[in-house]
Amino acid sequence: MRLLLLQRRPPAAYPTALALAADCHVSVRTLIRRLRAEGSSYQALLDAVRQEQALWQLRHSQNSVEEIAAQLGFEDTSNFSRTVRRWFGQTPSSLRERLRA
Repeated sequence: MRLLLLQRRPPAAYPTALALAADCHVSVRTLIRRLRAEGSSYQALLDAVRQEQALWQLRHSQNSVEEIAAQLGFEDTSNFSRTVRRWFGQTPSSLRERLRA
């Protein structure tokens, strides 16, 4: 399931739980049940993938924070910045500096 989320190519949106279930050839209920059995949820899985991609982008790309936010499906940069601060305790710019040091 995680790999299907990672295979998304911007500007395409991340698949919904319904679309992800269809790609996995299961019902949404089965998808939710399997994720719950692993101690997860669709939102937690999506957040983990976005978090991983944010780290990679901040470390390896020259894209602006605004571009990274858009690629990861955030409506605006301030929402992305708040989320990065919640995930890592730093702003995207300061995290980028730390990752590249």
